[in-house]
Amino acid sequence: VLGFDGSAVACGFSLNGMFGSGRLDPATGGFAAAPSDPAVDAVAGVTIVLDPRTGEIRIAAAGADFGAGLATVLAESLLANRTTVEAIAYPRVAPDPGLDVTVVESRMDPGVSDRLALRGHTVRGSAGMGRVSIISCEGSGAGRGCVAATDPRGHGGAVGASGPGA
Repeated sequence: VLGFDGSAVACGFSLNGMFGSGRLDPATGGFAAAPSDPAVDAVAGVTIVLDPRTGEIRIAAAGADFGAGLATVLAESLLANRTTVEAIAYPRVAPDPGLDVTVVESRMDPGVSDRLALRGHTVRGSAGMGRVSIISCEGSGAGRGCVAATDPRGHGGAVGASGPGA
């Protein structure tokens, strides 16, 4: 959530596995979370970044594989100056320490996999990793503009509104 005064709050959550416990909560009609096991469960990650020089805020939240997705989206948005939509769609690469491999999305330039292999990495392809939702705002005051985007890899949601009381 972004406030028009520049304030921000973000949260992340997980069911600790596909369909959580596998049991529907009769009170809510949703799946109840499974007990957490830090050895195997992915962590829901949340980041809020504020650049005090420009007043730009980037908020991104992700579930499984959040490190690769979140880091890539923020880097492409803040460092490579891509639009929010371009940054969230950009191909990702990340280590998978549990398998001792480097995972590369299939849309990544093939030269990246080749260079990693030459450096001794065991490379594995992936259709997609790290689902991210982001709200990106630029400017300040009346000129402030915000964009909400959901990862094209699937799942999650981002919603935006403009103007006070919207």
